[in-house]
Amino acid sequence: MPVTVEFYGIARERVGRDHLDIEGNSLSEVLSELGAQFPEFARDCLSTGDNESGVKTLNRLFIASLGEDRFVSDPQTPLVEGDCLLILSADAGG
Repeated sequence: MPVTVEFYGIARERVGRDHLDIEGNSLSEVLSELGAQFPEFARDCLSTGDNESGVKTLNRLFIASLGEDRFVSDPQTPLVEGDCLLILSADAGG
């Protein structure tokens, strides 16, 4: 199911576009797919953190907002078709 992902700042530079549709049912699935498609995004924006399972998360310099309503970081956050996920630098906006 496609989720629209919008990129701001460094994330946008690494992906080379302002938005795209990505298949995924959870935050980690979308981030994993983005990392597979865009190696520079994976290198600069993603982390496997301390988890041993290799689940992709945003590194500490980036945040994700779901539907412009709330910030999400749990890799298991469910996403449904039509959701809009914003990825931006944690310090964006000051």
